[in-house]
Amino acid sequence: MIPAPIPENEAERLATLRRFAILDSEKESAFDRITDLASELFDAPIALISLIDTDRQWFKASCGLEAPELPRDLAFCAYTILEDRVLCVPDTTQDERFKDNPFVTGEMGIRFYCGAPLVAQSGHRLGSLCIVDTKTRHDFGKKQQKRLADLAAIVVDQMDMRSVTGNVLEEIEYRQEAQNKAAATESQIRALIQHVPNGIALMDMNGNYLACSDSWRDFMALLDTNAASNGIGGLSSSHPGWYKAYTDALAGKTIRIAEDPVRLANGEVEYLRWEARPWKSRQGEIQGVVACSMLVTKQVAARKTMERQAEMLNAVLENIKDGVVACDAEGSVTLFNQSGRSIHGIDQNAPLGGDYVESTNLFEADGITPLADDRNPLFEAMKGGSVVDREMVIAPDGLPKRHVIAQAAPLKTSDDKLIGAVASMTDVTSAKLAERQLRASEANANYIAFHDTLTGLPNRAHFGRMVENPKNKLQGQTTAAFFLDLNQFKAVNDLCGHKVGDDLLKRTAKLLKRIAGKDAFVSRLGGDEFIVFKPVIDGEAALQLGHQMAHAIGQPLVIGGHTVVSGVSVGIAMHPEHGNTHEELMRRADLAMYKSKASGKNEPVMFDHVFELETVKRRVMRQELSKAIENEELEVYLQPIVDAQTQEVIGAEALARWNHPSRGLILPNEFIPIAEESGFIVELGDWVLRSALEAIAPWSDLFLSVNLSPVQFKDPRLAERVFDALEETRFDPEPPPLKWSAPIVRKAEDQRWPLRDRSPKRLS
Repeated sequence: MIPAPIPENEAERLATLRRFAILDSEKESAFDRITDLASELFDAPIALISLIDTDRQWFKASCGLEAPELPRDLAFCAYTILEDRVLCVPDTTQDERFKDNPFVTGEMGIRFYCGAPLVAQSGHRLGSLCIVDTKTRHDFGKKQQKRLADLAAIVVDQMDMRSVTGNVLEEIEYRQEAQNKAAATESQIRALIQHVPNGIALMDMNGNYLACSDSWRDFMALLDTNAASNGIGGLSSSHPGWYKAYTDALAGKTIRIAEDPVRLANGEVEYLRWEARPWKSRQGEIQGVVACSMLVTKQVAARKTMERQAEMLNAVLENIKDGVVACDAEGSVTLFNQSGRSIHGIDQNAPLGGDYVESTNLFEADGITPLADDRNPLFEAMKGGSVVDREMVIAPDGLPKRHVIAQAAPLKTSDDKLIGAVASMTDVTSAKLAERQLRASEANANYIAFHDTLTGLPNRAHFGRMVENPKNKLQGQTTAAFFLDLNQFKAVNDLCGHKVGDDLLKRTAKLLKRIAGKDAFVSRLGGDEFIVFKPVIDGEAALQLGHQMAHAIGQPLVIGGHTVVSGVSVGIAMHPEHGNTHEELMRRADLAMYKSKASGKNEPVMFDHVFELETVKRRVMRQELSKAIENEELEVYLQPIVDAQTQEVIGAEALARWNHPSRGLILPNEFIPIAEESGFIVELGDWVLRSALEAIAPWSDLFLSVNLSPVQFKDPRLAERVFDALEETRFDPEPPPLKWSAPIVRKAEDQRWPLRDRSPKRLS
């Protein structure tokens, strides 16, 4: 903590402070009201009127702090008196002067300070009016700082008034008594009064001035020139109220006016606080009247500003969406804004008062459990507690329930006396409804994401999530994986339509669920592929279950007027014999399924490790085949085509052979399917066509027959590829007949053969 430096004029400053005779004085309501107002106006828990003495700061008034004084070397206000402007510290933990202060680091936890200096008319800064908060406040702007400075000016005015009406009068009485005792001259009293900073006048029984301060005379001149020179009698016609106060004081009364609007001779209006009381001798006889005055125009303007702010605050309360309800210490409602009444189903014109829960049904957040009294936010705050973000349900009689988030806090005076409580309620009914709808939507989206929308079965994503969950790890129990693929499903779609195909998939899913049972996991992986995991006794039981699936799915079905017969290929793998994870079992069941499909018998096949060796062999052959053209391992043979009647050679059929460097001659029936699977068949077909055209070129009178794979017919550029080969090899006779390498089932009306459009002659 860095102690504040001592002002250069410290001695004069302390002397000015002592002339006010205010240190260690009793509490006065006028000052208490200012700190209470500052605390409420700026929403600060602590507000202080602090006077800086030699080694202490003494509080003339305080709101939210019980200590009467604190050491000067720890005082924030010791810095405030160093300048005329407001000292505002939004975050004390970030200010080098205060971040190590015990009031910042300790239990008080001060985080915000703003103080306006109390500047006497002499220019000396005597202390400050300050506000303190336990939370940072970066939003405390220039406008609010000016209002704090205005209140500080009111504090100084109040100190001046106190000095004038108290100390000055005491000084006058003291001087008068001293005059009687010591025969002091009247000129001494007049000199004393003349230099009092506020207006003061001593008048005789006829209203003539015995003595008056310069400020009194100056102000009277603004009212009426006669009153400034001839005494109070000059105001009998222009300001009869003042003259009556003088006459009442002569009758022994003390007259006080807090805010007297006075119209000056120039037409302007000033507000004056003044007092008139009888001036008596030591024997108690009235000798005249002493009057004191102070201009309070600025204070009145500040008060009216505060009143307007209070009206604005009330307007805000009545127009905010949050409900606000407050009650006194006895629980009687004192404030209920429009939103609060609406939430509670209370008529807007209903009078305040009465018990808060007389006509209100309150429930916990579930909307079912009644809210106990000790859980009622307002009642809890009345006991001194605070409530933050409590969810509850308000159910007015005959009206829909309202879900609210409630806050509540106790209301206390500056001396920590509990006077009531306030609660606010944010209506979140719409948000709750939206939240429920969102949860339902998320649940639906989650279901869609992890289930096949056609069959309702778990999809591949669901399968992936299932196998990633450690709880689903395969344990010691024997488990069979069934990989199923519908046979000729594409033909069903092409011949009968996709709706029939969809119905076939849905019926297959139902059959699998029924046959596999409740302890099985059944999933559609996509297309016409299904996977089933089921605990079984042994491999024999798994094969038996696979036969049941194949038999049930292979039965003829009538769907949409079509009789559909679709077999199924079933591959089976066993845990732990064939794998310890779901992924291993599915992969190996998939290999077994291909064996089942290759057999064409619609019978289940149990996985054998030989299948993997065959797969590896095919993969190696696929890799080697992709380099066979580059390595010149492929050859094209021309097999003569003889006319059966004439025995003449009329053409040739192109036959591809693979001279493998280590395996020798490989026939097409072994490597063509691999080329078709890998997609290499298109490149291979182009090479065979070009090679065959080049080979038959010497025999221009022969036609050429080239076998095409069904995969090549799926290539939209097939026609372009054929004619490119013809042009490159300059083969110009009639185009070569092309024939399929295997039968393909397709509708006659769907046949499209673009070669016809460019053929100069018939194409067989």
